[in-house]
Amino acid sequence: MLKGWILADTFKSFYADAPVPAIAQAKTITGDPLIEPAAELIGYKQFSAMDRAVQHRPGYSFGLAMYSSRIGSYEAINSENAKTWYTSAGMTSLYNSDLGQFSDDYWPTVDSYRLPGTTVLSQTSSGSHTSTRQWTGGTDIQNLYGSSGMDLQYAGHTLEAKKSWFMFDDEVVALGAGIISTDNIAVETIVENRKLNTAGSNTLTVNGEVKPSTLAWSDTMDQVEWAHLSGSTAGADTG
Repeated sequence: MLKGWILADTFKSFYADAPVPAIAQAKTITGDPLIEPAAELIGYKQFSAMDRAVQHRPGYSFGLAMYSSRIGSYEAINSENAKTWYTSAGMTSLYNSDLGQFSDDYWPTVDSYRLPGTTVLSQTSSGSHTSTRQWTGGTDIQNLYGSSGMDLQYAGHTLEAKKSWFMFDDEVVALGAGIISTDNIAVETIVENRKLNTAGSNTLTVNGEVKPSTLAWSDTMDQVEWAHLSGSTAGADTG
């Protein structure tokens, strides 16, 4: 497994920051022709004790972070992690061949109010809390596929929603129902939030129309049926 991981990481070399003894061990492992590198992990796991789910499929992995009456919405200590209001509110993380997607400047620059997969009150923060709702969890099918659900309710706000995710062969279906709020604040559901390449030239196509690649453009679109974003590396397109 170690050999497979070390050889597969083309974004950051294991040897760059590892201690010298670990470098020596790693070179011994990777240089041994009798050790076969492990194949890519394929499977689905529901971690019910921490309200998380992970699916590994050929070419990508998908992570889902939730919370409930048992698990807090986020953890912050020593003035750190102060803007993670929605990191467990159904946030989804899509890992593919763009190995640097969540490295470098992703977290300092991503909109903390608009994390992928979440349903939120626009531009409104929410303190760390446990939910009043118990129903968060899911189940696996043959240890390969799975379904997860979350009875979402924010402390200090009236926003609530029933959120569910179904993870299949090569697609993830996300559903929302019963989305209700009387806070008089716009409710937003965020589909995705990806880091672009250094030139910002990734092509975004919506309903067959190529959108601008200039900075700071915005658009309101009706009757959207599909969208496609070109990846920063081969195999990193999303749709």
